[in-house]
Amino acid sequence: MLTIFSHALLLVDCTREEILRAKAKMKNAGIAYEIRVRRNQKKDAQGKASELYAMYVRKCDYTEAKKVMERG
Repeated sequence: MLTIFSHALLLVDCTREEILRAKAKMKNAGIAYEIRVRRNQKKDAQGKASELYAMYVRKCDYTEAKKVMERG
C-alpha cells in the first residue's frame, strides 16, 4: 500500500510507453514500485480521455531508482 511518507515520486508521464520502459528498468534493477493512473476529465482531439501516469518508489530506493532511469 502506498503511503505518502514512505514513497517518493520518481516519474510522471502521459504516455504509456514511457511508463512501460520505466517499469522494465525497475524490474531489472529489482526495485519495487507502484504506478498510479489519473484520468483527465477533458477529451483530446480524438475524443479520448487522456491519462497521467505517476511512478512511486520507496524513499530508501529513490537514489538508486534515479540512477537506473538516468542510465538510459
